[in-house]
Amino acid sequence: TQSSGSGYFTLDSAGGTSGDTVAVVASGATIKTKGDIEISANDDTTLVVVGGSIAVGGSAGVAGAGALVLLNQGTRAIVQDDDIAAVELDAARNMNINARAESNIVDVTATVAAGGAAGVSGSLLLNVVDSRAEARIGESARINQDSSIVADIAQSVIVDANNSTNMVATTANGSGSGTAAVGGVALVNVVVSRTSASIGQDAQVKAQRDIFVVADSSEQVIANGASAAISGVAGVGGVINANTIVSKTDAVIEAGALVDSDGNVLVAAEDDTLLVSNAWGVAIGLGGAGVGGSFGVNTIVKDTSATISEGATVYARGNNATMDVYTGELGDPPAGDGLIGRLIKIIEAGEEEDPEESDSSSGPSEDQSQGQADKWQTVVDESEANKDEDDLQSDDSPSLGNSKKSRVTMRGLAVVASSTEDVVSSNASAAGGLYAGVSGSGQVLSIVTETDAVVEKGVTIESKDLRLSAADHTSSLSLSGGLAISGVAGVGGVIVSGNIVKSTNATLGTNAIAGEGVDVTASGDVNVDADSSDDIDEILVNVAGAGIAGVGGGVASHVVVSETTAEVGDNSMIDADSDLRVRADSNTEIDTFSGNMSLAGIAAVGGVVSSNVVANTTTVRIGDGAKTDADDVTEVATDSVTNVDTITVAMSGGAVGVAGDVSVNVITTTAQSSIGQDALINTDGSGNSTQDVLVTASDKSTINSDTGTIALGGVAVGGALSVDILRNSASATIGSDAQVNAIGQIDVSASTVKTVDAKAVSAAAGGVGMSGSIAVAAIGGDLNDDAYDQINGEDDNGDRNSESGSINETGSSSSVNPLASDNEDTQLNDFNATSSLADDVDERNAEREADYGVSDDVATSTSPDPRSGTLAVVGSGAILKAGGDLNVTALDTTTSNLLAGAIGVGGVAGAGAATVTVVANNTEAMVASNAELDSGANLTVSAVNNKNLNATAASGAVSFATSIAGSIGVTVDSSSAKAHVDSGAKINQDTATRALASQQNVAVQAVNNANIDVKTGAV
Repeated sequence: TQSSGSGYFTLDSAGGTSGDTVAVVASGATIKTKGDIEISANDDTTLVVVGGSIAVGGSAGVAGAGALVLLNQGTRAIVQDDDIAAVELDAARNMNINARAESNIVDVTATVAAGGAAGVSGSLLLNVVDSRAEARIGESARINQDSSIVADIAQSVIVDANNSTNMVATTANGSGSGTAAVGGVALVNVVVSRTSASIGQDAQVKAQRDIFVVADSSEQVIANGASAAISGVAGVGGVINANTIVSKTDAVIEAGALVDSDGNVLVAAEDDTLLVSNAWGVAIGLGGAGVGGSFGVNTIVKDTSATISEGATVYARGNNATMDVYTGELGDPPAGDGLIGRLIKIIEAGEEEDPEESDSSSGPSEDQSQGQADKWQTVVDESEANKDEDDLQSDDSPSLGNSKKSRVTMRGLAVVASSTEDVVSSNASAAGGLYAGVSGSGQVLSIVTETDAVVEKGVTIESKDLRLSAADHTSSLSLSGGLAISGVAGVGGVIVSGNIVKSTNATLGTNAIAGEGVDVTASGDVNVDADSSDDIDEILVNVAGAGIAGVGGGVASHVVVSETTAEVGDNSMIDADSDLRVRADSNTEIDTFSGNMSLAGIAAVGGVVSSNVVANTTTVRIGDGAKTDADDVTEVATDSVTNVDTITVAMSGGAVGVAGDVSVNVITTTAQSSIGQDALINTDGSGNSTQDVLVTASDKSTINSDTGTIALGGVAVGGALSVDILRNSASATIGSDAQVNAIGQIDVSASTVKTVDAKAVSAAAGGVGMSGSIAVAAIGGDLNDDAYDQINGEDDNGDRNSESGSINETGSSSSVNPLASDNEDTQLNDFNATSSLADDVDERNAEREADYGVSDDVATSTSPDPRSGTLAVVGSGAILKAGGDLNVTALDTTTSNLLAGAIGVGGVAGAGAATVTVVANNTEAMVASNAELDSGANLTVSAVNNKNLNATAASGAVSFATSIAGSIGVTVDSSSAKAHVDSGAKINQDTATRALASQQNVAVQAVNNANIDVKTGAV
């Protein structure tokens, strides 16, 4: 026990390179001061390791070097748990509980070997780091509970854990010999980071100004490996570069804790990762063979969470200075498009730009960075009243794209979880020899992250503003190259694989039974935001050349699977004097360039395969039975944007030249916004004139694919195939028996934008020149049996279609009178669901009903699966009353532009080109049975499906002897649009609502428009 009249009490601990460094206030301790209390544990470790060897021999030289670094460090600054003899700490000014761990590692190994007959060298570098930082106020602790200690207006409690790892590892070798040279490099780095800041169960913490619980971690790894082997006969060299980063970062207010601030409360967990990985290998056998390889494997696994646990109570009255918190968004990106995007614009110079694509607000390139290695600038406003605030601020170093994390100034409570991952990798291999040159290069990237900002059920919050934010931003830049050259045979290949799996969740109130949900009272705004972005840039180039045979190939594959969710849980209670906004944003951008060139005197064979898959789900919901009241805007909004831009090129030249490339792009994304069953929205009778309820879901997806081949030779064969599948969807729903009121307007709107722009072009010239190109786009559905019949030129009666392969089969009439219609109940009766979806619609409806609270009435309706369509629904028995407009709208806009071109030149020449476009969009606006809708102005139920489908297939064959050319263009549209008000529904039957406007209009409309232009030609 230590007491002081005024001054500063400090408990410090500092340690070395191994073990834990601990500063602890033991159970039963009592500390009281009119000044400050600081409990801090710090561990700073710096390691520099250099190793190397040189071996030179008249016959043989053998050299080796290796380094092993094992670092285990931990820091803990804790107030111990004890529910019997609880710790009591009272400080009139500031209380800082700080744990800081920092490790800096620089290691280098290098070897050189030379011999008349043989030179052999190898270099090994292994780094393993396990770093921990924990700052904690223990269970049942009493912080600033003594009223006899007069609190300063700037009294704050800061619990801060900071953990940073910085590593630069470089290893290299060189081997030379008159006969044989062999060299190898292996570089392995493993970083494990654990960072935790917490207020324990049943603890009581009080402050006049701020209470912060902050966990901040960062990992920066730069790994370089290089190998060179040169010999008069045989040279063999290889590089392996493997990096693994595993981190867990959490900031927690535990169950039953009481956190009472007259100012602000911040619970923040942040983890920023930067990985730079380079592997380069060269092998040359001047008189024989050279074999070289370089391989990189990079893995990042992260778990970042900020949590207020079940049963905790938080007061954040916001009566003191403001604080700056991260919004989850990224701002100030560098000007211009990504690297691949700029290449595409150069290639397509002179083409009219799509106005949708030119809108910077609709694409992720303006909202996400090409790198997020910069640190969170600050978590609190700069003020002399907060002591040792630098511990809470991270470096403001520029990121790869010089983007910054957007911040907002606020008062109240903020719960923020933030994660960023930046990866820059390069792999290159070159091999050459008189008889053979063989090179191989490959890299694999795997990123798995979970980022959660959670307020659990049973939590009570009273705050000025409440901001709950979860954000994860990922960027990857990969450069891969291969070169194989030989007098006889050159063989080279490059493989790139990237896999990103992410879960980003902002949850205000985990699901609970009635009476046990979260209870929030805010005198300002309530914001629940989830934000996820992925920015992938990849360049792959491979060259193989030889006097006799040159064989080269490249394979690039990228997969992104992301779930982004913002929600207010079942049976939650939210009361906001201003806005309630629940929003989720997901942005994915993939830009790739993949190219191969094969040259040989006799046979040259080369090809490229590029594959990109995006499967994102973006969800926003107010849960079943939730009760929310906001005097201004209630917004439930999802925004999903996906852009895939690819360039795939292959070229071969020889006596026999064969070139081919395949580009496959698949986007299956969905945006879902919902208000759950039995939810009560704005039913307390209060509200301002600006009170609106907006339930919106938007998904915009774009594929831009350019594929081309050139084959030259005595016999030249070239082929290009582009396959693009786009199944993005959006659904906006209000569940059955929900009640929704607004003095202003109510909008339930779903919107999808689908754009495919694909070009497949091939050319072949030689004694025999054969080329072919195919471009395929499948939008909104599968190629079912009916579609295949139509592609084969048969109508519903099995007769041949004499038109130019263009088919427009819609599930509704092409247009319905718009809003001016006097008919209140216009409904299309000839709606046909797309048969390609029939097999899985029941299963998916069941999943949707279980996961997202869609009513039975919606799930079992004739509506299409919203994950392959656009759906706006008001569920059965729901009651909606709007003083202004009431809109239930579904809008689908599809644009497809396909070009397939082929040219064959030779003594015998052939060319063929084909385009296939299959569209099966399903658009529906629905008011289910027994629903009640009342509007003081316009009431609209609208489903609009607009399509512009363009395709051109052209081929030409030029020959002095025999030539053949052909082209085909097929477009199939089996889309549907449906707008309906079901039986038992009541429209504008409430006379009280009707009196709010002098005129009411009701329109129910369905529009299904298709503009199809297919051109084919052959010469």
